[in-house]
Amino acid sequence: MSGVVICGPSFISVVEVPSSGGSCTIDLRLVALVGGLFSVKGCYIVDLLSGKELKQPPLFDVFVKLPEQMIEEKKC
Repeated sequence: MSGVVICGPSFISVVEVPSSGGSCTIDLRLVALVGGLFSVKGCYIVDLLSGKELKQPPLFDVFVKLPEQMIEEKKC
């Protein structure tokens, strides 16, 4: 990801997730470095029994709008 970074741990251990459509919800905090449209991606699931890494598709897109004050400061 560029323009957005994770604030806090970048590796999170979760409980066992059932196969065939199982899911797990986690909380994470993102911090925007610049304004724009960004895709949150680069996440992997690791099967601890086999050690196999499963790359996940992009999770979501986020649009960051700069406050008007910052836009004016950049013009100067």
